Amino acid sequence: MFLKSLCVLFVLSGCTPFVSQHGYQIDSDKLKEIKIGVDTQETVRSKLGSPSFTSFFPDEHKKNGSSKWMYAYKKTVSKAFLPEKTKDLHLCIIEFNDQGKVQSIEEKNKEYEFDMNRSETKSSGYETGLLKDVFSGLGRLNSQKKSPSSK
Repeated sequence: MFLKSLCVLFVLSGCTPFVSQHGYQIDSDKLKEIKIGVDTQETVRSKLGSPSFTSFFPDEHKKNGSSKWMYAYKKTVSKAFLPEKTKDLHLCIIEFNDQGKVQSIEEKNKEYEFDMNRSETKSSGYETGLLKDVFSGLGRLNSQKKSPSSK
């Protein structure tokens, strides 16, 4: 009886959802405090914290040196072997003008689906397999035992 109940408990534990949260969830009250043309990068950082992403280069089509800060948040839920589902998604883009003051605030929610890239960057390095890694050391161990200094 104990074994059966343990098996049932084990099977049911696989149905427990796994919640994963990535990024920074912005407090909407703090976001409302930011005023266009008044707040600077320093005041935005003090109210919201450091951004998830920043633009590296100013927009080429604009003459000023504007920059963008992006705050991204994504919450997913997955169960056992089922694919994960996005439950909450939020992207806030704050653009600053060349004087460092807030120029615009744009919010995108779940209807603006963006996918976090999970692919790996291929390197030009040397890849070895498990068997080669395991057996590659055998030759070195034998050569150390037959060294001329040990005779």
